[in-house]
This record gives sequence, structure tokens and C-alpha cells, in this order.
Amino acid sequence: MNYVQMLFYYLFSTLNFYIAGTVTQDRTFSKRRKVCFFCFILILVFFTAPFLNQITTVFGLIGAIFFMIYRTPQKLSNLISFFTGYLVFVCMDYLAAWGWHLFLGVTLQMVRDRYLFVHMLIFLPSLFLTEKGVQWLLHTKFQIQRISGFQPLLWGILGNLAVNVLIFAVLIIFGEQVGYSPEIITFNGILFLAVFLLSSALLTGILRIEKRERELNMQLTQYENLSSYTHEIEQLYQNMRSFKHDYIDMLSSMKFYIDEKNTEQLSQYFYTNILPMGKEMTGHDQQLGRLAFLKNDTVKSLIFSKILLASQKGIHVEVEIREMVEEFPVKEMDLLRVLGIFLNNAIEAAQETDKKEITIAVISDSEKITILLRNSTNLISLPLSRLCERDISSKKNHSGIGLYTAENILNSYENVHWNFSCEMPYFLVELVLYKGGEK
Repeated sequence: MNYVQMLFYYLFSTLNFYIAGTVTQDRTFSKRRKVCFFCFILILVFFTAPFLNQITTVFGLIGAIFFMIYRTPQKLSNLISFFTGYLVFVCMDYLAAWGWHLFLGVTLQMVRDRYLFVHMLIFLPSLFLTEKGVQWLLHTKFQIQRISGFQPLLWGILGNLAVNVLIFAVLIIFGEQVGYSPEIITFNGILFLAVFLLSSALLTGILRIEKRERELNMQLTQYENLSSYTHEIEQLYQNMRSFKHDYIDMLSSMKFYIDEKNTEQLSQYFYTNILPMGKEMTGHDQQLGRLAFLKNDTVKSLIFSKILLASQKGIHVEVEIREMVEEFPVKEMDLLRVLGIFLNNAIEAAQETDKKEITIAVISDSEKITILLRNSTNLISLPLSRLCERDISSKKNHSGIGLYTAENILNSYENVHWNFSCEMPYFLVELVLYKGGEK
């Protein structure tokens, strides 16, 4: 290859590795990290490949692993995405080389010397689109970034992928030593494809089982919440029947005291019998009335189950919903998980305070739905910016994955904005869901 062809070849190698390492990542993989990763690969390829050839791959993999885990909470997810993307790239590279030889009788060296530019124009878009499909599978269909309670599962997947990458790297280096003959390319291509397909089948099966388990657990929680809500509705109906039954007797008793002009007995009867009954019929019944503005039964039942839980812990809950809320512009399961995390955190924090207060407000207009959660809280010792980090919690003996999980879920939506703040003695969470799909 001449000098210009060499530059094109190194640029092609850089772009291949960059696409394999970044396109499969989720939205939390920042643009700054991508730029730094590209600069690293570019420098590595141009300054070491002329001397080390395919051994450069080893240093590239080590550097990529560093970029996937350095100062990020998504270490496992990033590594799984990178290893999967890299395996896809290697398989496609060998399939392309095999295709050139099978259909056109062109060797790998001839591709590099004569058809490199054409190969780049075909291979790079194909690789990008394929890696995009892998990204969709990993982060949209199977949502590996949300598997917070199954660390052994992720470590098992990661170990399997790492072993495959190691095998691929060794075979690539070995193939260069013996020469990339058509036979070697065919053998490696078949071996890589077989190993990759087996690993992909294993990975897909495991992730499907895990996702199904998560969905079943969520459905079970929804059913329990809906059962509690239905029970309260039935209890309210029984209370109304009882009230109607006692209503005539109450009026008769009051009429008797009025006719006798016995104001002392009337006053005693009012404060002893009527006023307590009025207080008893408010409270949960009032909250039920306000939740009627929510047309989504599962969200409604979740909120009410948390109201009941808070009441059992001596926490006063206020609900403010003035407008009808028909639909939420996010997936129901995601909204339930996020609200469950926020409400659990609010209950745990309010329980430790003297005020013991929680306020839940849902405001809907033509453009967005705003959900506000405010709870009384004690002084938070940690900086608010660290509350969403994994294994970080302001409460003792807590795992610290609640807000971390909520952030991962909400960051997957373009039409969601959320933040939290603390103005003593209250902690406030604001969740804005835009109906038009854009912020």
C-alpha cells in the first residue's frame, strides 16, 4: 500500500473500532466520552499499528475497557455493550472478507490495495446500522441498563462476552502471524460466527427470562395495589350504606333534643356522635375522591397503596389533583417503577421527621403533565448531586439503587424532564412529562 492508502486504512480501522465501541452504548454514554475515545483510538492506530500491527488490538481493547468503566455508574452495561459491539464488528469483518473472496475471487490483501475505498463505503454504513440494531436490542428491548437487582446475571453475561473477545483477539493475532489466506479467513469466519451465534442465543435467552420475571413481579405489584384500592372502594360503599342507615336515627335524636330545647344534650350528642363520624368519613375517602381524576387505574391504585402505607406510619398525606388526567405519555411500567421509588423514598424520609408530611400533586395542561412530590425531611448530609449515584444513599442501611434506577429509566425518554431539590424542612421532586414527545 502507498502512503495515501495507508492513511485510509488506518482511518478505516479507527472508525470501525469507534463504531463498535460507542454505537451500542445507551444515552448515558456522554458525547465527551465518545470524543475522548475516538481520539484515543486514532492516536493508538496511527502511532502503534505501523509497528505492532494486530497487537495494537490488545492495547485498543484495554483502553476501551478503561473508557467504559472510568467514572461512570454504568460500568457493567457499558462493558456488555462494548464487548457485544466488538464481537459483531469482528464477525462482520470476516464475513465481508469471505464475501469478497467467495463472490469476486479477491483476497484480503487485494481489498486493502485496490478496493479499500469501495469497501469502506459499503462496510461502514452496514456496520453502523447493525450496531444500531444491537443497541436497540440491548437497551430498548432487554433494557440491560435497568437490571439493577440481578448483578450475578450481568457478571455472567459479561464473563461470557469477555472470553469470546479474548478468543477472537488471539485468533486475529494468530491469523496475522500465519498470513490471512482464504482458508484462514474461512476458518476464522466460521468459528467466529458459530461462537457469536451461540453466545447471542444464550444472551438472548437469559435476558428474555429476566425481563419476563421483572414484568411478572411488576404485574403482581400492580394487582396487589389494585386489590387494595378496590377494597377501599368497597369499604367506602359499606360506610355510605351504614351512614344512610343511621341517618334517620341521627335526625330523630337531634329533633328530640331540639324539641325539648335541651341544648346541652344536643351539644354533647353532636360532639360525641356526629362530629367523629364526619372525621371518619373524610381522610381516605377524600383522597379517593381526588384520585378519581386519574383515569389510569394502575397508577391510581399505586398512589393510594402508598397513601395507606404512609397513614399506617403516622404520616399525613395531602393529594392535589384538580384536572382530569387521561393518559401519561410514557410506558406504564416505567412510570409505576419511578413513582414507586419516589413515593417509597418520601415515606421513609418523612417517617424520620417530626412533621411527617407528604404532598402529592398532579397538574395537567395541553402540553404536559407535572407530578410534584414533597415530603418533610431531616438534614441531608450528602450533596444532592450524588444522590443518583449507584450505592449512594442518604439513609443508613440502604442499597442506594432507587434514584439510580429512576434516573436510568427517565433518561431513556426524550419527552421527560425531572429534578429534585431540598429546601429545609422539605424535599421536592418534580417530574414533567411532555405530551408532544419533545421538551
